[in-house]
Parts: sequence; structure tokens; C-alpha cells
Amino acid sequence: MEEVKGKTSKKTMIFAIVGVVVVVLLAAIWLGSSWYATTQAKKKVDDFLFDNKMEDYIHWKDLSASPAGDITLSGVTLGKKEDWMADEIVIREFNRDRDGVALDMSIRKLSDDSQEFAPSVMLPSVLRSYIIASGRASAKPLDIDVNLNINFEDNEGDFFLRLESDDFAEVEFEAKLDKVKGLRNSREKTSNPLSVFDETFELNVQSLRVKYNDDGMLKRMGMLEKRYLSIPMPSGKEEKLVTGISKDSFVRKCSSLKFILEDPQDACSKIYDAHAGEASGISFEATAKRSVPWDEIVDTLSNLRFRDLTTSAAADSLQEKFGRNVSITVD
Repeated sequence: MEEVKGKTSKKTMIFAIVGVVVVVLLAAIWLGSSWYATTQAKKKVDDFLFDNKMEDYIHWKDLSASPAGDITLSGVTLGKKEDWMADEIVIREFNRDRDGVALDMSIRKLSDDSQEFAPSVMLPSVLRSYIIASGRASAKPLDIDVNLNINFEDNEGDFFLRLESDDFAEVEFEAKLDKVKGLRNSREKTSNPLSVFDETFELNVQSLRVKYNDDGMLKRMGMLEKRYLSIPMPSGKEEKLVTGISKDSFVRKCSSLKFILEDPQDACSKIYDAHAGEASGISFEATAKRSVPWDEIVDTLSNLRFRDLTTSAAADSLQEKFGRNVSITVD
């Protein structure tokens, strides 16, 4: 019996030793792979920045990479004067060659050098005005997710952008692109890396989806407007207004959008409720009746204000671009 116990004990010890050795080997392989991946990643990032003349525009304190290929830059500063900072940038994929462009990345806690996100620089004018109207001078640091896939041979691509700022909002923008070949030679056209944003305006949009989830901005704005824009009614009650217009009046005037909305009265009522902070989110989906230039889409979304939806000009502009292919939902 003692002999059997001794053999069992030895086997257990051998298995334990083998297990430890395996764990150590796996750890060594992982660490070695991570070290190699990090070395290769640093070279890849350096080469990309150099090839695109961007080496003076981005710096970081630490760079690491996983064997799976994800690259993480920590303690990042952006801009020649290091005007912007980010806790980290995670790059899951980036490639730009003669066949196309592929980018999948996230930026966490993007802020200006005062540690506050500066809407006056980074946001369209309509969002800047909304932030101020919500009682704040600036938004909190911004989280950004970007996914871009462009195929030059097929002359089409997909684009996804998500912006989120705590205590303000989350916005998603998704578009199906075409006529993208203009980007193929953009690297050779100029030495200014920021001009790529101008060149993207050569793109056209076939369909788009915009989703807004409120995290306090519209709710605060609605409360402030209702507090200061109330008017007395003949019944002795007060009617609460949003941006100086009552719900009945807005829905009636907004019905000029009937050419693009299947149920304009319901959609306009939901838009008003969302703007008043009485809904958590609103989604806008559209398929273009023609291929619409990117700059027209950006200009429309950047400058379209709440009260514009009550004008025939806004209806005509949206109808011309999208026809009766717009759906609006409110959570």
C-alpha cells in the first residue's frame, strides 16, 4: 500500500512539474510574441507616419502590441504644438495601398491641453450651439471609434464613426460610399497630412444612418428652454416651449417634410419630444435617390437646426437628396 501511495505521489509531482513547465513556456512564448509584435508594430507605425508626412503630428509615451496584432499607443499628444491629448489610441487595423484603405481604431479620452474637450474646435457649429444651450461651456473628453474600408477596384466603401462624451451624448454616423477612387493618389498629391480631410469631400454617399443617444445634453437643454420660454395660455395654464415654438405649431409646420416622411405627423412629434429631452435617443436613416457628394451631406448635417425642420427650404433640400427614403425613430 505504501508503495502504491509513493508511486501516486511521484506521478502527481511529475504532472505538477510538467504543468508548471508548460505554463512557463506558454508565458515565455506569449511575452516573446508580444515583444516581437511590439517591435514590429513600432516599425510599422513609424513607417506609416513617415510615408504620410505625419511624424510631427503624433507622439506617445508608450507603444505596445498583442500577438493578435492590436497596437496600443498610450499617453498620446496630437498636433505640431501638441494641442490635443488622448489617454490611448488602439489600432486594430490600418492599411493604405494601391488596392484600398482599411482602418479600424479607437481613441479614448481625447481632450485639449486644458483636459477638457473643446467643442469650438472639434464639433460642427450646430452641436456647439446645442452644448452651450444645455448650460455648459464645453464637453467632457471624447471617445471616438472609426472604421473605414475602401476598395478602389470596386470604387466603393463603408464608413462608421462613433463619438461619445460622458454627460452629453453618443452619436453614430454610418455611410455607404461610392466614387472613392479619388483617394487612391491622395498621398502623392500633397505634403499636408490634414488635407486628407478635404480630399474625402470627393467621396459620394449612397446611404447613411445617424443615431443620437442622449446622455444629458438634450434633457438639460429642454429643461432650460421650458423654464425660460413658457408663455401664458387663455386657460390660465402655461405652455412649455422648445426653442421658442410649441409642439402643435412645430408638428404643423414640420409637415412640410411629408415629401420624404411616410408619416410626417408622427415623425415630427417624435423629433420634438427628443429635442425636449423626453426621449433617450433618435435615429435617422436615409437612402439617397442619387449619389450625393460627401461635402453636401456634411454641410446639411452640420448646419441643420431644429427650427429649420419647419421651413420649406429644409424640406426641399432633403427631398432633393433622399426622396421618400427617410425613416426617423425615437426611443
